[in-house]
Amino acid sequence: MVTVGVPTDRHPEPADGLVVVRRRRLEPVTVDGLPVTRLPVTVLDMADRPGCSVDDAVALAARACQERAVDAAALRRELDGRRRHQHRRELRLAFAEVGNGAESLPETTFETTVRRPHGLPAFERQVVEDDGSRTDLKNREFGTNVEIDGRLWHAGERFHLDRRRDRRAVGRGEVTLRVAPVEMVTSPCEVARDLALALRHRGWVGPPRPCGPGCAVGAP
Repeated sequence: MVTVGVPTDRHPEPADGLVVVRRRRLEPVTVDGLPVTRLPVTVLDMADRPGCSVDDAVALAARACQERAVDAAALRRELDGRRRHQHRRELRLAFAEVGNGAESLPETTFETTVRRPHGLPAFERQVVEDDGSRTDLKNREFGTNVEIDGRLWHAGERFHLDRRRDRRAVGRGEVTLRVAPVEMVTSPCEVARDLALALRHRGWVGPPRPCGPGCAVGAP
């Protein structure tokens, strides 16, 4: 399937294998003799395809930034001009931190919906342990880890590696909380409450703060 961008006043005939996207502005560049869209445009176009999940959209943007092909500021500028992008709200949230090493939406969501609004201690991201395993989020002071169970890691070898990593964390005297990405979107206050309780049992004096009226962190 090939996506072709055309000005808004053009109405080409439908054709098999082509997806036509109308644009108010087109700023093509030439690659190997062919006119193509700039990379920020291409990244956001791919993120707007039907069936592209939020996780996949942010991972695509993060990979482009990590390869230094584009930066988060250029992606934000392009997104600002798109009022109808299917993941506009989530991508704006993610682009604020993609340039700082966030590899996926869940890590960004944890920071912006769970940890920061509720005044929880800071967590390091993607910590490489002595045995070579990698922990998603770690607070060393209170021996508390957060592992984000994305849909890509529910089966196969990675499943067993994750479980082995959790066992070794227990052997170091650490506790690991496993959280699904959807929980950080649909019930971030409950995730924050559970995490605050775990931290408190391990010596954190807090206190956590409710993010607003009805926040679960403020409940007894």
